Amino acid sequence: MPNVYLQKDLGMIGDLLHSYRDELKKEFLESTKEFLSENYFTQSTYEQKEKIKNVKHTIKNKISYSKSPNENYYGYVKKILNRLMTNKWWDTTDYNDHMFEIGAWKQLPLVYNKTWVARGDVDRRTIINDTTFGTISAYQNCKQHYPKTVELIKKIQDNYGNDSVNKATFSLLTAESRIPVHTGIENKKSEYIRCHVPVIVPNHTKDELYLEVGGDKVYWTETWGFDNQTHHTAKNKTPYHRLIFLIDISRKALNLPAKRKVNLPFIRRLGKIIFRRGVDLN
Repeated sequence: MPNVYLQKDLGMIGDLLHSYRDELKKEFLESTKEFLSENYFTQSTYEQKEKIKNVKHTIKNKISYSKSPNENYYGYVKKILNRLMTNKWWDTTDYNDHMFEIGAWKQLPLVYNKTWVARGDVDRRTIINDTTFGTISAYQNCKQHYPKTVELIKKIQDNYGNDSVNKATFSLLTAESRIPVHTGIENKKSEYIRCHVPVIVPNHTKDELYLEVGGDKVYWTETWGFDNQTHHTAKNKTPYHRLIFLIDISRKALNLPAKRKVNLPFIRRLGKIIFRRGVDLN
């Protein structure tokens, strides 16, 4: 059984997912413009670092040579800049209020555990005497902000059942980062295939940006999928952020066989990843 299913292996659904790339990009950029800068994906981290370095140098000089009474102000700014340097100091974006964040991996979910997820700013439901006032459902909320993305998800659900999609999210891997070897926290029975649709992928060499699954490397040059219960790791050593649309689709909908029990011991599977014994798949 392959570690990765390429677009041709995903059949009509793979082609359908890939055909929505432009709409996915447009809706993500539109919905995140309130907290992501216009040049978030186009300005390299090298430029960001240099800009903040120059600001820091200017403030340092002002602190050193200024005789004005604003010494406390410059000291405060210096403290803020030093704080920024502790962790990805060049990336000052506040993701926490807008995206689910696990280290270098940021997510903007629409569906999780077969349930629609509303944007963080959606009003909570208020029910008085069995009547709901002033709010909309999570599904309607997603449809309002991501109409074409919801259309894509619904096409799959309408044809293969609501259970055919377990998770759907925009997935951002920040520049100059790596996600360590792991398996997914959901899909423990391997009933779903995690499909990656490339949305914004920076130019890169094969050593700079890839996902490694069971020791095999795959690149975001097409739509593909894999079982997230297979050990995998992601790497982005480019100075630009990478964005994909991630959607877990049932093996049944994709017409793929159930996963056979793997007898290969864990230590050997892990060793295959560590010692890079796999192949480039695309």
